[in-house]
Amino acid sequence: MNQSNYNKLLLILVMCLPLQAFVQESKVSLNGYVKELYMFYSPEIPIPGTDLDYLATNIIHNRLNFKWYTSKKFTTVIEMRNRLMFGNLVTKFPDYQSTVDVDNGLMDLSWISAQSTSWFVHSMIDRAYLDYSSCKWQVRLGRQRVNWGVNLVWNPNDIFNTFSYFDFDYEERPGTDAVRIQYYSGATSSAELVYKPGRDNAHSSFAGMYRFAKWDYDFQFIGGQAGNDWVRMVGRYSWCWFPGRNHAFRTPERRINPGNRGFGFG
Repeated sequence: MNQSNYNKLLLILVMCLPLQAFVQESKVSLNGYVKELYMFYSPEIPIPGTDLDYLATNIIHNRLNFKWYTSKKFTTVIEMRNRLMFGNLVTKFPDYQSTVDVDNGLMDLSWISAQSTSWFVHSMIDRAYLDYSSCKWQVRLGRQRVNWGVNLVWNPNDIFNTFSYFDFDYEERPGTDAVRIQYYSGATSSAELVYKPGRDNAHSSFAGMYRFAKWDYDFQFIGGQAGNDWVRMVGRYSWCWFPGRNHAFRTPERRINPGNRGFGFG
């Protein structure tokens, strides 16, 4: 999809959704926020290829969250973020824009809405899914957050939505294009299957997880395929946040990690 179509989609989203929220106040929710992040970097050694002794950038971040309760069982969700970036990092390094405008999903929902020599606006739809809930079943189709990790930093069981914890300005975390089926067998137990289609087998994933609580611990059993690797994991987590895991990855040719039992704090 070209940039002009994305700009039209953005304009329609901003202009029409408040009208829908007014007409169907009980069925539609629209909210968001605006925040600012300033970055200043002054290295001890001058930056190669420039006459700069520091780098600075300013990011004005706007988020829009749209939710439409289509019926008692169906919910439509679209969420996006818009970031205005400017500073000498943008001016002196034109390629910086291409490092920001990246979407690794099945659908490319990232684009540059506006730009100049000293600033640009990056827009991205990171949530776009249809949710179906009935009794103990929940099915979600589209771009969503599949959060299987419980630690703050190291989460080897987060095979669908890996992220850098250095990206602290992105509280919502990236989404993935997937189909997710969940069955809630009890108040503290559930089973789920997730399929993430990709452009090829190396970018596709399929896995299942069963979790339950017992003896003041939360247990997870995970198995499936992440790219070209077969995955199996067992994890337990206690109230004092002292987790233990056993996990392994296996390629079609050989086993690359013969099990790793680890304990860590998050």
